[in-house]
Amino acid sequence: MIWMSAAFEAARPQGRDARFLEQKGCGFKSVYRSYVVSAVTAHASDLFILRPPYPEFSCGASWGRMRRKIVQAASTFAWRLAIRWDASEMLDFMTTTVSGDFELTMDELRVVARYVAETAQEVLPVFEDANPGDSRPRAALDAAWEFVNGARRTKLQRVTSLDAHRAAKEASTEASRLAARAAGDAASAAYLHPIAKAHQVGHILRAAASAARIAEINAGDDPEVGNKMIEQARQRATPVLIDILERYPLAPAGKNRIAQLMTTLDDSLRASR
Repeated sequence: MIWMSAAFEAARPQGRDARFLEQKGCGFKSVYRSYVVSAVTAHASDLFILRPPYPEFSCGASWGRMRRKIVQAASTFAWRLAIRWDASEMLDFMTTTVSGDFELTMDELRVVARYVAETAQEVLPVFEDANPGDSRPRAALDAAWEFVNGARRTKLQRVTSLDAHRAAKEASTEASRLAARAAGDAASAAYLHPIAKAHQVGHILRAAASAARIAEINAGDDPEVGNKMIEQARQRATPVLIDILERYPLAPAGKNRIAQLMTTLDDSLRASR
């Protein structure tokens, strides 16, 4: 958005704040992005939060197209937090709901993350037994549980999720690859997007499908074992999880076994309502 771009520049720290941030080794981009987030929030609620003590901060003419000088300066509180947080973390602090094609609350995201983390925890030993020196999936699972247990979502979940998925790509067996990926899915569940796209269902159900496939492999590729695991995953799903799932389209069809198992679980969860 053009107006947002202009607002970024309008909110760029100057003078004493610029020198302070430079001394702290902070990048300007993440800091003045948080200024803008604070300003947008203040505008949306018609509340002007605490003003910092520095008169150099003002909004430019482009920003004033929306409302002339919405905020003379970003909140001192927002400014201090911006030193440590990026824009998405700042937004998470100021809201308990994320919006897109529909809404997801942080509590709902924690329900999803718990469901995925419980599955990932069951199969993580499959990876660790095969790769005793690789702690990346374990770190991702730990990050997922931090969010589930009430911590706000941060870069920790994103970074550890990516690391776990890299570990999955490097795994030497299908079972260990799926176990590492499930741990990565657990961490990334904190950032499930509220957009009506079929691939998002994978962030909710792929770990359970992976666990079922691991059980099949350990049983000599017995599909009946996988089907039993899918039934167990269905029974573990809470009404809240199913409600979240139904906001998304059906799981994408596919020929591989993971896609088939995920479709089976998706169908059974929707039919259980």
